[in-house]
Amino acid sequence: MTPKLRQQSLWILLGITFAVGLVWWALVPAWTAPDEPGHFLYARLWANLGRLPTRLDDSSKLEARLINSLGENNWWAYNRFSRPERLSGFSDDPVLAASGSQIGDEPPAYYLLPALALRFVDPKNDIDPAVLLRWLRLWSLALRLGTVVCAWALSRRLWPGRVDRAWTMGLLVGLLPMVGFIGGSLNNDALTMFWGALTFSLLALARRPRQWVLVFIVACAGVLLIDRGLLFYLIAVFVWAAIRMDRLRPYRLYLGIGLLLLLILALAPNPRWAAGWRRSPEFIASRSGGALMIGGSASEAGTLTQTLAGKQMPELRDSQVILQADVIESGSDLRLSLDDGEHLEQVSCATVSPCALAFNITPSAIYLQVIVEAGAPARLQLSLLDQHGRELLFNGGGSQPDLLTSPIYQRLERALPIPAGFFAQAVSASAWDAPAQFRYLLFALFTSASFWGYFGWLTRPFPWPVYVLLAGVTIMAAWGLSRRLQIGIRARKERTGGNGILTLSALTVTLVLCQVWLPMIGQSWQPQGRYLFPAILPIAILLALGWEAALPRRWRAMTPYAVGVGLVALNGIAWWVVQP
Repeated sequence: MTPKLRQQSLWILLGITFAVGLVWWALVPAWTAPDEPGHFLYARLWANLGRLPTRLDDSSKLEARLINSLGENNWWAYNRFSRPERLSGFSDDPVLAASGSQIGDEPPAYYLLPALALRFVDPKNDIDPAVLLRWLRLWSLALRLGTVVCAWALSRRLWPGRVDRAWTMGLLVGLLPMVGFIGGSLNNDALTMFWGALTFSLLALARRPRQWVLVFIVACAGVLLIDRGLLFYLIAVFVWAAIRMDRLRPYRLYLGIGLLLLLILALAPNPRWAAGWRRSPEFIASRSGGALMIGGSASEAGTLTQTLAGKQMPELRDSQVILQADVIESGSDLRLSLDDGEHLEQVSCATVSPCALAFNITPSAIYLQVIVEAGAPARLQLSLLDQHGRELLFNGGGSQPDLLTSPIYQRLERALPIPAGFFAQAVSASAWDAPAQFRYLLFALFTSASFWGYFGWLTRPFPWPVYVLLAGVTIMAAWGLSRRLQIGIRARKERTGGNGILTLSALTVTLVLCQVWLPMIGQSWQPQGRYLFPAILPIAILLALGWEAALPRRWRAMTPYAVGVGLVALNGIAWWVVQP
């Protein structure tokens, strides 16, 4: 590469990324990227109201207009979904209901610029939403270019004499097919990806106390204003600071012992509490003799609740469930309640007898809450059955004890987008049996496959031989990294300027994998590859350095050319896949 070409490398890389991005921008039909209707609704409602929208704001008219646009653009046919006969809002379609409106779920930063653009360009809602969507997608494309700049700048700082590495990482960040698909759509993942790359770059270069403070502020801003999926970077900041800061070196042993004790405490059971059930009062006993218990003494009764939400609800809407109670011991009548947010039904149970409550869940319900109340201490076992006779409750019999730290976990469950009782279910025996482990393996494989590309609303995959090839090159990178460790390529001369970048990249990728995969433990929740995009830069570093180490020395200079050709070919296949 000539010196003049080296100086213009960044601009050439940005030009290639922009050209490929424009193809994605023009090729992908309206609304066919993940969650685009909900993201557009967020920005459009913000523009209409002139303030940040909430879940209490009426969006029915906007939803009806977007549904018309979905129909005009053949959204159901493209994604191979069946269109419901009755369709007036997002809640009437199980796919749109599961996707949600994003309002109240996502921080506002990504939607500010689209909302301002809509407020000034289309103040009267006259322009076709699909036309507006096409232009709003350019915001994501701009953020994608910013991510490439972060990758290039970090590479040049870490390895000043290795333009080839900067090219490899820039191409990976800019031309990965799934990144192109998301980066050419209206999706807050584009800002999450850029902010993740920026946070990682600052973290990798942090040396002085002021720089560490800046990294912490940027990481906090990402979680609060952009996406809670950036939470793992806060953990990475503290762990990396403990590793890198000289002042903390004498205390590393004590920090390690403290973390081990916290882990033991986090997993310690409390036999007086029933897992999966929220108690009121909070610290009262809820388990006795292998059954649920309400009230810990003759003068202190209470309430038990369990909430079904998230992935469970779409298939339960507009169906009947039956709550059954087997009262073992009670000093007074019990009251069973079922509440789906639209209506509430209750039944009283005699002191010692079985009773049942049939409940019709409304078509628009987003949760179902089971409530058990008693005026005196009682012991019982509960069962909630759907129309197929499947058990819906977790630990309805009270056989599994809760965790000692469950009050902390319950607060986390309320603050984070995870289902109630998640932590208790994650440590249950059923969450780690053979069928569950097989399910986790399949979910993990799908996460890896969809990281490279799985288009539409997870309805348009690559041909299967492509995934076999991608698995091969991923294994090649992993083998190269292990070889780097074995033959000492990570020695000091190789790490000069890198400052342990391999260690930091491995730490960051481990944390994001934990964040993405842990929510599937004990749940039927499928993580997607795009959830790894906040860590796209450390993933690119591991892939690039792994491929280098796997190749003979005389071929290593060809790495960026091979990566570029391979990614362009992958994009070509992807464009064929996403064609209507």
